[in-house]
Amino acid sequence: MEVLLNRANVASSVPESVFKKFAVAGADFERIAELYKSCANFDKDSDEKKTTLAYYYVCAAENFRKAGRETDAKRNAWYAEKIFQKQ
Repeated sequence: MEVLLNRANVASSVPESVFKKFAVAGADFERIAELYKSCANFDKDSDEKKTTLAYYYVCAAENFRKAGRETDAKRNAWYAEKIFQKQ
């Protein structure tokens, strides 16, 4: 997860016009969210854990949107929003 987070942050920081890495960053952030959610110590009732998970999905959505991948962006934004909806 650490390696993916490092790559995602770097990919989202470089100029898209030169490196075309926003889609890579979006995919990495989405994968990070899935890994984070599946961790043994993930407490679905913890606001801190839910906020971190939502942050990863929002980062994915932002990067997909910047890469022109609206469907992927909307899906990840929906995942982030769903985390805090009342059950």
